[in-house]
Amino acid sequence: MNPAPPSFESLPLPAGFSLARDHQGRLCLFDSREGAAGPLCVDFLAGASGWRLRDLGRSDLLPRAVGLKSARPPRTLLDATAGLGHDAASLALLGLEVTALEVSPVVFALLQDGLARASASGQELGRRLAQRLTPRCAEARAFLRLSAAERGITPDVVYLDPMFPDKRKAARSRKEMQHLQGLLPPPSAAELSELMTLALGAAAQRVVVKRPLHAPEIVENPPPSHSHKGKSVRFDVYLVTSARPR
Repeated sequence: MNPAPPSFESLPLPAGFSLARDHQGRLCLFDSREGAAGPLCVDFLAGASGWRLRDLGRSDLLPRAVGLKSARPPRTLLDATAGLGHDAASLALLGLEVTALEVSPVVFALLQDGLARASASGQELGRRLAQRLTPRCAEARAFLRLSAAERGITPDVVYLDPMFPDKRKAARSRKEMQHLQGLLPPPSAAELSELMTLALGAAAQRVVVKRPLHAPEIVENPPPSHSHKGKSVRFDVYLVTSARPR
């Protein structure tokens, strides 16, 4: 197994974690703690993530929640909590111009590596991601405090998927959450409240928040305009004042 490039080796990691490339050349996060999940990487071309990207349609929950089926479909979206980039990539492949923020330099390195390998593959999927998905290593609240000119984007939609305890049984979900929770603490209620306020101020059309199906809303006020519910998660939609139906 080849070591990760020096830029990755220099990233600070919690005890028990390491970054290295696997036999396929993918940058992976390894956790050597007892009982830890296997290595974590971002692969948009193969495995469950690759198939999910190819299967997603405009009638699925997330595209409907961001407004792709609405009378005024969005063109630009800011994924303020991108993580490993699955949702950001899905929306980019459906035609949105997506800016994806990730606060952790380690997770951002995995995301960058996945996008670079997809682009270098020569596949159509990789070309489309390179055209429509722009990753940035930034803390969401700090980024949203910037003016529109400083941000370089006035998003039609701001998408939030804040970290929450994941009780789903899928091995992929458990692995992702174990690694991410090992790198980052979950946000506090005050941090979530500020993030929501900033998102509502930045979005031109709507803010969409991914939540566990039976969890409370991210903030008590304002309430969602409507929600799209699945088996284990829901997407709460907050239309901004100028975009609410009269």
